[in-house]
Amino acid sequence: MTYPEPDANPENDVFGKALYDYFHGVFEAPLLLYNDYGDPEEVPPEAFFGDVEDFSTTEVYALSLCKGRVLDIGAAGGRHTAFLQKNGLNTYALDISPYCCRIMKETGLQNIVQQNIMYYADQKFDTLLMLMNGIGIAGDPDGLLALLRHLKSIVNPGAQVLFDSSDISYLYESLDNKLRHQDGVIRYRYSYHLMHSQWFDWLYAPESLLKKVCKAAGWKMQVICRDDQDQFLVRLVE
Repeated sequence: MTYPEPDANPENDVFGKALYDYFHGVFEAPLLLYNDYGDPEEVPPEAFFGDVEDFSTTEVYALSLCKGRVLDIGAAGGRHTAFLQKNGLNTYALDISPYCCRIMKETGLQNIVQQNIMYYADQKFDTLLMLMNGIGIAGDPDGLLALLRHLKSIVNPGAQVLFDSSDISYLYESLDNKLRHQDGVIRYRYSYHLMHSQWFDWLYAPESLLKKVCKAAGWKMQVICRDDQDQFLVRLVE
């Protein structure tokens, strides 16, 4: 898998532009997410904002486990970072989106980094946080192995990685391209106003795949929370 360098041109940042417009009250067109299995879906931008009362039970639990120096990977609108910083944790927010980084700066968050996690090696952390299926940025199983190996290079001894994932086996059972989707890989493309992103792969890693890849990357994996929608919270330690 090829990981892109951060794009200096915010006009190519379709997802971030939609969130930025919503943040400024000028969101007038739907943010659509096209996929390779069916009709496009509308993405509600408000899902990336809000405070603790808007968090899911899984999010609240994951945030309660954060400790030490924290890196919120794929911070988007920065709601998890904001919660952690308000509660006194030394938290950094990392996102590849220039518009998302603008949002976080305008809300007064500290320690904002515009970067692709695969190119980040500036500091080490005690907790790496990747909520809202943030692990999906790996794209596919090979990318997941590369990502998990890289994460080991930016953690302190005794650190942890917290992320959620989903089992989408119910989805690919009715699809023609089953071999691709059985690994949890979905191809997506964002559309907003006249802007269209490139197609990209997103990974919904089932538990069986995670166990295999985590072991290969040198992490010990524990599923610490499940919900009734086939989503689960994972904690990795060395």
